[in-house]
Amino acid sequence: MVSADLQRRVNEAPGLKPIAYGIMAFAMVIVMGVFIASIALGLSIADFFENTKAVRDLASPDDATRGILSQQGTITATKAWLTPLRFIGIVTFLAGISAFFFIIIESIRLRAEAMRVALPVILGTDKKSAE
Repeated sequence: MVSADLQRRVNEAPGLKPIAYGIMAFAMVIVMGVFIASIALGLSIADFFENTKAVRDLASPDDATRGILSQQGTITATKAWLTPLRFIGIVTFLAGISAFFFIIIESIRLRAEAMRVALPVILGTDKKSAE
């Protein structure tokens, strides 16, 4: 009939499943963090462009408009690290999906092996069950 090892493997959860859930959760944290940072960046850009073009162009570090230069530097720096972080979030998300696909394939292989062993017994065509 069905071996004890095969029955145990069919009834237990795949070991990679918690890791796949962890990867997906980590990806969602990255994507949500990037989303929130993008919203904050958009608000900062809106504040920056409230000033007229002349004020933005004439801003210098030694007068009252140095906050505009600081804001422009923050916008540029945030754009610089936000773009790669978006791709890291997407790649991590795709890695989690790939892990789930691996789990599904392994589960299908295991179920096929169990069906190969159990089907002759179920149909009554197994020579051992005829005896």
